[in-house]
Amino acid sequence: MISDFKWIICGIFCMAIMVSCSGENSIDSEYFDSDTTLVITDTDTDTDSDTDKDTDTDTDIDTDTDTDTDTDSDTITGTDTIIDTGTNNSLVIEDGEDGFCFVEGIIETKNSGYSGTGYANTDNVTGAGIEWAVVSAAGGTASLTWNYASISDRPADLIINDISAGSVEFSSTGDWTYWETSTITVSLAAGNNIIRLESVTGDGLANIDNLTIEGAGIAAGSCDGSIDSDTGVDTGSDTGNDTGSDTYITECTPGEKECVDSNTPRVCDNSGYWSVQPDCQYVCLNGVCNTETTGIIRITDTVPGWASIPVSGLSNGTTGGGQNLSS
Repeated sequence: MISDFKWIICGIFCMAIMVSCSGENSIDSEYFDSDTTLVITDTDTDTDSDTDKDTDTDTDIDTDTDTDTDTDSDTITGTDTIIDTGTNNSLVIEDGEDGFCFVEGIIETKNSGYSGTGYANTDNVTGAGIEWAVVSAAGGTASLTWNYASISDRPADLIINDISAGSVEFSSTGDWTYWETSTITVSLAAGNNIIRLESVTGDGLANIDNLTIEGAGIAAGSCDGSIDSDTGVDTGSDTGNDTGSDTYITECTPGEKECVDSNTPRVCDNSGYWSVQPDCQYVCLNGVCNTETTGIIRITDTVPGWASIPVSGLSNGTTGGGQNLSS
Protein backbone atom coordinates (compact mmCIF):
# COMPACT_ATOMS: atom_id res chain seq x y z
CA MET A 1 0.00 0.00 0.00
CA ILE A 2 2.75 2.32 0.97
CA SER A 3 4.71 1.30 -2.08
CA ASP A 4 1.75 2.11 -4.34
CA PHE A 5 1.37 5.52 -2.75
CA LYS A 6 4.96 6.35 -3.41
CA TRP A 7 4.53 5.53 -7.04
CA ILE A 8 1.47 7.79 -7.29
CA ILE A 9 3.37 10.69 -5.76
CA CYS A 10 6.29 10.13 -8.01
CA GLY A 11 4.09 10.05 -11.08
CA ILE A 12 2.30 13.25 -10.15
CA PHE A 13 5.59 15.02 -9.45
CA CYS A 14 7.00 13.95 -12.77
CA MET A 15 3.88 15.26 -14.53
CA ALA A 16 4.24 18.53 -12.78
CA ILE A 17 7.83 18.84 -13.93
CA MET A 18 6.86 18.01 -17.49
CA VAL A 19 4.09 20.62 -17.49
CA SER A 20 6.48 23.17 -16.08
CA CYS A 21 9.03 22.34 -18.73
CA SER A 22 6.41 22.66 -21.43
CA GLY A 23 6.25 26.36 -20.59
CA GLU A 24 2.46 26.31 -20.39
CA ASN A 25 1.89 26.21 -16.61
CA SER A 26 3.74 26.72 -13.36
CA ILE A 27 2.83 25.53 -9.87
CA ASP A 28 1.33 28.38 -8.07
CA SER A 29 0.03 26.50 -4.96
CA GLU A 30 -0.72 23.02 -3.81
CA TYR A 31 -2.93 21.37 -1.21
CA PHE A 32 -4.26 17.95 -0.26
CA ASP A 33 -7.90 16.87 0.14
CA SER A 34 -9.12 14.68 2.99
CA ASP A 35 -8.15 11.58 1.06
CA THR A 36 -4.63 12.92 0.79
CA THR A 37 -5.10 13.24 -2.92
CA LEU A 38 -2.76 15.95 -4.20
CA VAL A 39 -4.53 18.45 -6.39
CA ILE A 40 -2.30 20.93 -8.17
CA THR A 41 -3.86 24.14 -9.60
CA ASP A 42 -1.60 25.77 -12.17
CA THR A 43 -2.40 29.57 -12.15
CA ASP A 44 0.78 30.52 -13.94
CA THR A 45 -0.48 32.87 -16.63
CA ASP A 46 3.00 33.35 -17.82
CA THR A 47 2.03 33.68 -21.46
CA ASP A 48 5.43 35.08 -21.99
CA SER A 49 4.12 38.59 -22.50
CA ASP A 50 7.63 39.80 -22.67
CA THR A 51 7.10 42.66 -25.13
CA ASP A 52 10.73 43.27 -25.35
CA LYS A 53 10.31 45.43 -28.39
CA ASP A 54 13.11 47.82 -27.88
CA THR A 55 10.84 50.48 -26.50
CA ASP A 56 13.67 52.87 -26.71
CA THR A 57 11.65 55.98 -27.35
CA ASP A 58 14.69 57.89 -28.30
CA THR A 59 13.11 59.65 -31.25
CA ASP A 60 16.40 61.01 -32.28
CA ILE A 61 14.93 62.57 -35.33
CA ASP A 62 17.22 65.49 -34.90
CA THR A 63 14.46 67.85 -34.02
CA ASP A 64 16.93 70.72 -34.19
CA THR A 65 14.54 73.33 -35.48
CA ASP A 66 17.27 75.86 -36.07
CA THR A 67 15.60 77.43 -39.05
CA ASP A 68 18.13 80.26 -39.02
CA THR A 69 15.57 82.95 -38.66
CA ASP A 70 18.27 85.54 -39.05
CA THR A 71 16.06 88.42 -40.12
CA ASP A 72 19.00 90.68 -40.73
CA SER A 73 17.28 93.08 -43.06
CA ASP A 74 20.49 94.81 -43.75
CA THR A 75 18.84 97.55 -45.72
CA ILE A 76 20.66 100.82 -45.82
CA THR A 77 18.50 103.14 -43.80
CA GLY A 78 20.51 106.16 -44.81
CA THR A 79 18.85 108.55 -47.22
CA ASP A 80 20.90 109.64 -50.18
CA THR A 81 20.51 113.37 -50.52
CA ILE A 82 20.72 114.03 -54.21
CA ILE A 83 21.39 117.60 -55.09
CA ASP A 84 18.80 118.68 -57.58
CA THR A 85 20.98 119.89 -60.39
CA GLY A 86 17.96 120.55 -62.53
CA THR A 87 16.69 118.78 -65.59
CA ASN A 88 19.30 118.00 -68.21
CA ASN A 89 18.63 120.50 -70.95
CA SER A 90 20.06 122.05 -74.06
CA LEU A 91 20.49 125.79 -74.60
CA VAL A 92 21.31 127.39 -77.95
CA ILE A 93 22.79 130.89 -77.78
CA GLU A 94 22.57 132.80 -81.04
CA ASP A 95 24.60 135.92 -81.74
CA GLY A 96 23.00 138.96 -80.13
CA GLU A 97 20.71 136.93 -77.85
CA ASP A 98 20.74 136.41 -74.08
CA GLY A 99 24.00 134.79 -73.06
CA PHE A 100 25.97 136.22 -75.99
CA CYS A 101 28.35 138.85 -74.63
CA PHE A 102 30.44 140.18 -77.52
CA VAL A 103 32.73 139.42 -80.44
CA GLU A 104 36.00 141.18 -80.99
CA GLY A 105 35.07 141.76 -84.60
CA ILE A 106 31.63 142.02 -86.23
CA ILE A 107 28.28 140.26 -86.55
CA GLU A 108 28.08 139.38 -90.22
CA THR A 109 25.44 138.10 -92.65
CA LYS A 110 27.56 137.87 -95.79
CA ASN A 111 27.78 134.06 -96.05
CA SER A 112 24.58 132.00 -96.16
CA GLY A 113 23.68 128.93 -94.15
CA TYR A 114 23.75 130.45 -90.66
CA SER A 115 20.87 130.44 -88.19
CA GLY A 116 19.58 133.38 -86.21
CA THR A 117 20.34 136.94 -87.29
CA GLY A 118 23.96 136.41 -88.31
CA TYR A 119 27.31 134.95 -87.26
CA ALA A 120 30.33 136.23 -85.35
CA ASN A 121 33.42 137.05 -87.41
CA THR A 122 36.44 137.98 -85.29
CA ASP A 123 39.26 140.26 -86.34
CA ASN A 124 42.07 138.42 -88.10
CA VAL A 125 44.57 138.72 -85.24
CA THR A 126 45.94 136.40 -82.59
CA GLY A 127 43.96 136.68 -79.36
CA ALA A 128 40.71 137.88 -80.94
CA GLY A 129 37.79 136.24 -79.18
CA ILE A 130 34.10 135.73 -78.55
CA GLU A 131 32.46 135.47 -75.13
CA TRP A 132 29.26 133.93 -73.79
CA ALA A 133 27.70 133.75 -70.31
CA VAL A 134 26.08 130.54 -69.05
CA VAL A 135 24.53 129.59 -65.71
CA SER A 136 24.88 126.06 -64.33
CA ALA A 137 22.39 125.38 -61.50
CA ALA A 138 24.74 123.24 -59.41
CA GLY A 139 27.87 123.02 -61.54
CA GLY A 140 29.24 119.91 -63.20
CA THR A 141 29.90 118.46 -66.61
CA ALA A 142 28.51 120.08 -69.73
CA SER A 143 29.14 119.85 -73.44
CA LEU A 144 29.82 122.89 -75.60
CA THR A 145 29.11 122.69 -79.33
CA TRP A 146 29.87 125.46 -81.83
CA ASN A 147 28.34 125.68 -85.29
CA TYR A 148 31.05 127.18 -87.50
CA ALA A 149 32.43 127.67 -91.00
CA SER A 150 35.99 128.20 -92.17
CA ILE A 151 38.18 127.83 -95.26
CA SER A 152 41.20 126.83 -93.13
CA ASP A 153 42.04 125.15 -89.84
CA ARG A 154 41.64 127.69 -87.08
CA PRO A 155 42.20 126.18 -83.60
CA ALA A 156 41.21 128.19 -80.55
CA ASP A 157 41.94 128.34 -76.84
CA LEU A 158 38.97 127.82 -74.52
CA ILE A 159 38.93 129.91 -71.35
CA ILE A 160 36.23 129.52 -68.68
CA ASN A 161 36.07 131.99 -65.80
CA ASP A 162 39.57 133.23 -66.70
CA ILE A 163 41.00 129.69 -66.44
CA SER A 164 42.26 127.69 -69.42
CA ALA A 165 39.93 124.80 -70.25
CA GLY A 166 41.89 123.34 -73.17
CA SER A 167 41.74 123.90 -76.90
CA VAL A 168 39.02 123.49 -79.49
CA GLU A 169 39.66 122.31 -83.06
CA PHE A 170 37.94 124.15 -85.88
CA SER A 171 38.98 122.28 -89.00
CA SER A 172 38.32 123.66 -92.44
CA THR A 173 34.76 123.16 -93.69
CA GLY A 174 35.87 123.85 -97.28
CA ASP A 175 33.84 126.99 -97.78
CA TRP A 176 32.45 129.90 -95.77
CA THR A 177 28.92 128.70 -96.56
CA TYR A 178 29.52 125.12 -95.32
CA TRP A 179 28.74 124.78 -91.62
CA GLU A 180 29.92 122.04 -89.28
CA THR A 181 30.11 121.53 -85.50
CA SER A 182 32.92 121.16 -82.99
CA THR A 183 32.23 119.82 -79.47
CA ILE A 184 34.17 119.70 -76.23
CA THR A 185 33.20 118.49 -72.73
CA VAL A 186 33.97 120.85 -69.87
CA SER A 187 33.29 121.35 -66.17
CA LEU A 188 31.22 124.38 -65.23
CA ALA A 189 31.11 126.05 -61.85
CA ALA A 190 27.84 126.40 -59.98
CA GLY A 191 26.33 129.73 -60.92
CA ASN A 192 27.48 132.12 -63.63
CA ASN A 193 30.23 131.09 -66.06
CA ILE A 194 32.01 133.26 -68.65
CA ILE A 195 33.07 131.19 -71.67
CA ARG A 196 35.64 132.63 -74.07
CA LEU A 197 36.99 131.35 -77.39
CA GLU A 198 40.28 132.95 -78.35
CA SER A 199 42.20 132.67 -81.62
CA VAL A 200 45.75 131.33 -81.55
CA THR A 201 46.71 132.35 -85.09
CA GLY A 202 46.77 135.59 -87.01
CA ASP A 203 43.78 134.42 -89.06
CA GLY A 204 41.44 134.89 -86.12
CA LEU A 205 38.64 132.43 -85.31
CA ALA A 206 36.38 130.52 -87.64
CA ASN A 207 33.03 132.20 -88.27
CA ILE A 208 30.85 131.16 -85.30
CA ASP A 209 27.10 130.82 -85.89
CA ASN A 210 25.99 129.78 -82.38
CA LEU A 211 26.91 127.94 -79.20
CA THR A 212 24.90 125.00 -77.84
CA ILE A 213 25.33 124.01 -74.17
CA GLU A 214 24.00 120.70 -72.85
CA GLY A 215 23.98 119.94 -69.13
CA ALA A 216 21.95 120.02 -65.95
CA GLY A 217 20.21 123.25 -65.04
CA ILE A 218 21.67 125.27 -67.91
CA ALA A 219 20.45 128.80 -68.61
CA ALA A 220 21.69 132.01 -70.20
CA GLY A 221 23.97 133.90 -67.84
CA SER A 222 25.00 137.46 -67.14
CA CYS A 223 27.87 138.95 -69.12
CA ASP A 224 28.85 141.29 -66.28
CA GLY A 225 29.22 138.29 -64.00
CA SER A 226 26.36 139.14 -61.66
CA ILE A 227 23.28 136.99 -61.30
CA ASP A 228 20.16 138.31 -59.58
CA SER A 229 18.89 135.18 -57.89
CA ASP A 230 16.06 137.06 -56.14
CA THR A 231 13.00 135.68 -57.90
CA GLY A 232 10.61 136.60 -55.12
CA VAL A 233 7.86 139.13 -55.39
CA ASP A 234 7.38 141.68 -52.62
CA THR A 235 3.76 141.08 -51.68
CA GLY A 236 3.93 143.08 -48.49
CA SER A 237 2.30 146.46 -48.13
CA ASP A 238 3.34 149.47 -46.10
CA THR A 239 0.65 149.78 -43.45
CA GLY A 240 2.49 152.31 -41.33
CA ASN A 241 1.25 155.86 -40.85
CA ASP A 242 3.59 158.82 -40.82
CA THR A 243 2.79 160.36 -37.46
CA GLY A 244 5.76 162.69 -37.49
CA SER A 245 5.62 166.34 -38.42
CA ASP A 246 7.88 168.05 -40.90
CA THR A 247 10.15 170.68 -39.44
CA TYR A 248 11.41 173.35 -41.82
CA ILE A 249 14.33 175.64 -41.15
CA THR A 250 13.44 179.14 -42.30
CA GLU A 251 14.98 182.59 -42.11
CA CYS A 252 11.85 184.67 -41.82
CA THR A 253 8.08 184.74 -41.93
CA PRO A 254 6.67 184.80 -45.47
CA GLY A 255 5.65 188.36 -46.34
CA GLU A 256 7.97 189.94 -43.79
CA LYS A 257 9.91 193.02 -45.01
CA GLU A 258 12.97 194.92 -43.82
CA CYS A 259 15.78 197.12 -45.02
CA VAL A 260 19.23 195.68 -45.42
CA ASP A 261 20.65 199.19 -45.39
CA SER A 262 19.39 202.72 -46.04
CA ASN A 263 18.35 202.03 -49.60
CA THR A 264 18.22 198.19 -49.98
CA PRO A 265 14.98 196.45 -49.05
CA ARG A 266 14.30 192.74 -48.80
CA VAL A 267 11.16 190.65 -48.48
CA CYS A 268 10.57 187.12 -47.07
CA ASP A 269 9.33 184.78 -49.78
CA ASN A 270 6.80 181.96 -49.41
CA SER A 271 9.58 179.48 -48.57
CA GLY A 272 10.64 181.52 -45.57
CA TYR A 273 13.84 182.90 -47.08
CA TRP A 274 14.87 186.50 -47.59
CA SER A 275 14.76 187.83 -51.12
CA VAL A 276 16.76 191.01 -51.68
CA GLN A 277 14.94 193.62 -53.77
CA PRO A 278 16.45 196.24 -56.11
CA ASP A 279 17.97 199.23 -54.38
CA CYS A 280 15.63 202.13 -53.70
CA GLN A 281 16.10 205.30 -55.71
CA TYR A 282 15.95 207.32 -52.55
CA VAL A 283 15.61 205.51 -49.25
CA CYS A 284 14.41 202.19 -47.79
CA LEU A 285 11.87 202.67 -45.05
CA ASN A 286 10.49 199.65 -43.15
CA GLY A 287 11.53 197.38 -45.96
CA VAL A 288 9.88 199.42 -48.64
CA CYS A 289 11.40 202.01 -50.93
CA ASN A 290 10.10 205.44 -50.10
CA THR A 291 9.13 207.25 -53.30
CA GLU A 292 8.47 210.56 -51.58
CA THR A 293 11.41 212.88 -52.28
CA THR A 294 10.23 215.94 -50.33
CA GLY A 295 12.29 216.41 -47.20
CA ILE A 296 14.26 213.23 -47.82
CA ILE A 297 18.02 213.29 -47.53
CA ARG A 298 20.23 210.22 -47.85
CA ILE A 299 22.65 209.37 -45.13
CA THR A 300 25.44 209.71 -47.64
CA ASP A 301 24.44 213.27 -48.50
CA THR A 302 26.72 215.91 -47.03
CA VAL A 303 25.23 219.32 -46.67
CA PRO A 304 26.94 222.16 -44.84
CA GLY A 305 24.99 223.41 -41.93
CA TRP A 306 23.01 220.17 -41.41
CA ALA A 307 23.25 217.99 -38.32
CA SER A 308 22.77 214.23 -38.09
CA ILE A 309 20.15 213.12 -35.63
CA PRO A 310 18.22 209.82 -35.27
CA VAL A 311 15.20 209.40 -37.52
CA SER A 312 12.39 206.99 -36.75
CA GLY A 313 12.65 203.86 -38.89
CA LEU A 314 16.32 204.39 -39.75
CA SER A 315 19.48 203.41 -38.02
CA ASN A 316 20.53 207.03 -38.45
CA GLY A 317 19.39 209.96 -40.43
CA THR A 318 20.00 213.59 -41.30
CA THR A 319 17.82 216.52 -40.42
CA GLY A 320 18.14 220.07 -39.35
CA GLY A 321 18.15 223.47 -40.91
CA GLY A 322 19.60 224.55 -44.17
CA GLN A 323 18.74 224.43 -47.81
CA ASN A 324 16.04 222.05 -49.09
CA LEU A 325 17.96 219.71 -51.37
CA SER A 326 14.86 218.51 -53.09
CA SER A 327 14.30 221.84 -54.82
